[in-house]
Amino acid sequence: MPMKKSLVVLFGCFSVHILGASEYTASHRVDLSQNGGNCILGNYLDRCRFASRCEHDGGTVLAVATVCTNRMDTSWRVESKRFPVGAGKEFVVRLEMSGDLPKSPYIKPGARIVWYDSAGKPIKTVDTLGNDVILETALVFPLRKKDNGVSVACTKAIVPQGAVKAAMVAEVDHPDVLPAEEVVLRRVEYFEHVKGHPWRFGDLDAPELEMLTDSPCVDLDAPISFRLVDASGIDYSKLRCKIDGVDVTGRLKFFDSADGGRICSYKGDAPWRMGSIVIVETECTDTRGNSAAEWGFVAFARDPVRHPKWTVRDDGVALRDGAPFFPFGICSVHANDPNEFNLDRAVRELKEAGLNLAHTYMVRNWKNHKPSAYYDDLVAACEKYGMMMLPEPTIRHGTLQSRDAMASQNVIFGRRCVSMFGWAIGDDTSRLQSPRDLKKLDRLCKAADRDLLTVSIDAVSSPEHQAPYIQYADVVIDELYPIRNAVAQDDEMANIARALDGSWEAVRISGVKNRSVMAMPQSFKGFGRWARFPSVDELRAMTFISLACRARGLVYYTYHSKGENKGAFSDPEYRRIFTSVAKEVSPLLPSLVMRDADRQPTVEAVAGPAKNVLGSASVRCLLKEDGLLVAANTSHEEVKAKIMLPTGNIIECAFPRNGTLVKRIEMSAK
Repeated sequence: MPMKKSLVVLFGCFSVHILGASEYTASHRVDLSQNGGNCILGNYLDRCRFASRCEHDGGTVLAVATVCTNRMDTSWRVESKRFPVGAGKEFVVRLEMSGDLPKSPYIKPGARIVWYDSAGKPIKTVDTLGNDVILETALVFPLRKKDNGVSVACTKAIVPQGAVKAAMVAEVDHPDVLPAEEVVLRRVEYFEHVKGHPWRFGDLDAPELEMLTDSPCVDLDAPISFRLVDASGIDYSKLRCKIDGVDVTGRLKFFDSADGGRICSYKGDAPWRMGSIVIVETECTDTRGNSAAEWGFVAFARDPVRHPKWTVRDDGVALRDGAPFFPFGICSVHANDPNEFNLDRAVRELKEAGLNLAHTYMVRNWKNHKPSAYYDDLVAACEKYGMMMLPEPTIRHGTLQSRDAMASQNVIFGRRCVSMFGWAIGDDTSRLQSPRDLKKLDRLCKAADRDLLTVSIDAVSSPEHQAPYIQYADVVIDELYPIRNAVAQDDEMANIARALDGSWEAVRISGVKNRSVMAMPQSFKGFGRWARFPSVDELRAMTFISLACRARGLVYYTYHSKGENKGAFSDPEYRRIFTSVAKEVSPLLPSLVMRDADRQPTVEAVAGPAKNVLGSASVRCLLKEDGLLVAANTSHEEVKAKIMLPTGNIIECAFPRNGTLVKRIEMSAK
């Protein structure tokens, strides 16, 4: 989606007031009344309207609605006036919202705090990739529902050194505000802690739901048991629980656990249905008032799993029944003109090109919950040709209940599909979903089948932004689409390296083990932003830069699309470009699953830029323990380099723009 430009209107004001000195230094609350001109409000193409109104507590809320009569692309933002802060102090930002936003299927809000120095300039820092960036603290956006329909979220951190003022920004680019809907920003507050005084924000984490009933389960009479975990304790008087959409709060039974907690249990009136997934939804609050909606799942399935057991090795390599596997595939395989609506032919041609994985956006029972013949054809073709399959578990529209029901049917069906690799539970993930959305789908898929991987396909903006998503998907596939202009740009290949480095850094920041980072290089044109299909040199460069940056799989986007949008199999010339590169990679797959060599080469730029335009090394290289060396130029200029191998040997090579090197190295020292 093209970047949106906000049209800024000045109104509203910002106020500061002091609360009880026993609790806080100060509370800064955004005054959302339409006067004073101190708050910046903006929206995309004037498609939203803002209206402030007084509430019973004397404060003012801001309602956001659309002026459009049909569904249109909307975006809105609110930015506060700068206010004083104390460097080094602990702070909390609290946001409250109500309205239709939390009901939307995919939520990608943005909220942050920007820090300013004594000269009035934004404080800058160096990110984990070595780039100079404005220092911003990401805020949790309100997604936790309270009993009164208000969503509340809090973020706690430390005011950075050098900061004397700050501004808070809250904005939503997706989902769109629909006709007859409104989103109400009720309260935006900033608190600082008074050292030595009580501080009610000691615990900001909402309760977590932990399922105790085994899943998959074969006992149709088994009770559904779970417990809620929170550092401050649970306020059970506010617990609400639904089983498959039915409120069963009054029928829950409680038992003390050995660790001093409480176990919640529910027994239905009739046996559970084999081949189904029971959905548990709780609304829970801890003793400090932190609330959350949490989901858990119990699958009832007896049929044996037919597909391989998939796991991730400690270095990110996928394991198929314990043996290393390098996913090498293409996205959005479906019945269409290039294959004359014959999926057997489509999969056979992909196999002949050296690929081993087919991703599809087809959902098996997307229409009236009936099986799709094309989907079943793809399953059969993948099984016939030994191609692995990566589908989505559910559609992206419809009601929450219909999407959950569809996902439940599909993941149960996936247990008996021989060629399953995993479930693509996120696409454009961090733009369209919150970590909580991803968590829910990950839990649902794993409840039915723990032997498949969950996959998030995403365009990573920063490691810090990506890190919260890492724990809810086994694999992240980086969307790498740099070829946008008719004329090649200086930063295209540098962006490939930055994105993959960023994803590996996000894995490190998250602290989660056994996660994989894979690459999705561009093999398309169109979609309103990409003027041309990559050349063979560009596609090769994207591929081998990805490998040099430790991508543990390659899944290109895309196979084919409609109208002016073209994929790798939409045109004979594009197909030739794609298959020529694919056939260069395919023979390398046995080496690509080997571990990286303990000692990696170092690179010295003899002529040309040592760093690309984004500030990272121009020539990237990776040595595998069997001696495979992959190197590629991320700079837009020619670079002559010396590659010093751990064996003591030196390779001198000239890398033109988009230049690559693939070489077998004798690993014994000279």
